[in-house]
Amino acid sequence: MAKSRVLRVLFLKEGTGQGWVAQGLEFDLAAQGDSIGEAVQNFQEVFEAQVALDKHKGQEPLAGKKEAPSWYWRALEEAKPLRDPIVLQLPRYAWLSFFGFRTTSAQAWVR
Repeated sequence: MAKSRVLRVLFLKEGTGQGWVAQGLEFDLAAQGDSIGEAVQNFQEVFEAQVALDKHKGQEPLAGKKEAPSWYWRALEEAKPLRDPIVLQLPRYAWLSFFGFRTTSAQAWVR
């Protein structure tokens, strides 16, 4: 049976700038963008690249990634779920199936 992983993503406004940071919580992966949509797209690319790297090393996808630092988990407590969920459209490559890995929707919060 294929494993499902739900990845929580916290979106943070960058300081005084206009940009956004997308920070994964279960796995310490992050990306930036000028908008939430761009941050999502960039996060997808980071996620795909990490899974591809793990595959290249002969490892289970994301097995070596730790959780995000505790500061992000505390920030999640003050965050609000997005009204409309964001679904990470991650392609189902054959090598993901090889590892018994199936992606699921990401749960997203904004702070």
